[in-house]
Amino acid sequence: MQATATPTIEQKSKFKAPVRVPVYPEILTGEREARRIVAVCRHYSALPLEKLTALQLGASTGIMTEVFARHFKKVIAVDKDISSLQLSKKISRHLNIEYICAEGTNLTVDDNAADVLICDRYLEQTRDHRVMMNEIYRVLKYEGFCYFGATSKYTVIERNYFLPFLSWLPKAAAELYLKLAGHKGAYDPEIPSLGKLNKLTSDFWRHDYTRIIRRNPAEFFSEDIAKPGGFFAGLTLRFFKHFYPFLPTWVWVLTKRK
Repeated sequence: MQATATPTIEQKSKFKAPVRVPVYPEILTGEREARRIVAVCRHYSALPLEKLTALQLGASTGIMTEVFARHFKKVIAVDKDISSLQLSKKISRHLNIEYICAEGTNLTVDDNAADVLICDRYLEQTRDHRVMMNEIYRVLKYEGFCYFGATSKYTVIERNYFLPFLSWLPKAAAELYLKLAGHKGAYDPEIPSLGKLNKLTSDFWRHDYTRIIRRNPAEFFSEDIAKPGGFFAGLTLRFFKHFYPFLPTWVWVLTKRK
């Protein structure tokens, strides 16, 4: 099945919305996360990344996209916010980036378009998780792979507002908690449990990099989440499994089941 014609940034410019330019700490964090993703992709891939096309979900203002463009042959940067994509295109130093304004649940690209698909904690930003996973399966080549970073629903400190146990609560209770903590607005993340993630990714083989990264943080630019020789690095696999559901994030490489 071929996707519908892809709207260009220029064609969708009438949907402009205010966009906040990222500040320096966000740039540093985004670049570090992008280097971690590249390290995982390079560790897993049998082919040089420089020969592969990567599709990035949730490209936003392009902090991570710029890093990817230095390592992949081509990057397809996808985001639903046209203003963010316009800013990314304006400040980009690379010519190997294609910008597409689309939802993760309706990717306007052809079947089998990507050698590598990067989905880093993007699933929680969509309402229909199953549809999005079907889209990932559709656009990923059979010999390709997906870098899949997922946020844990049952982590102690929620990563968006840094409030204890916020993601554990039902939506109404979470929004009341936010209000009492001085935050305005709705609680939008739709964070699935580990059990649901296992079901959502059942069409893929899962290659778990979570423990590998925590045991080798320097190799994967992850000293910010795991200190070399730290607590998790020294755990045996038997004990690591007990902590696994409560880790802040998991990193998997997904490949299509044949």
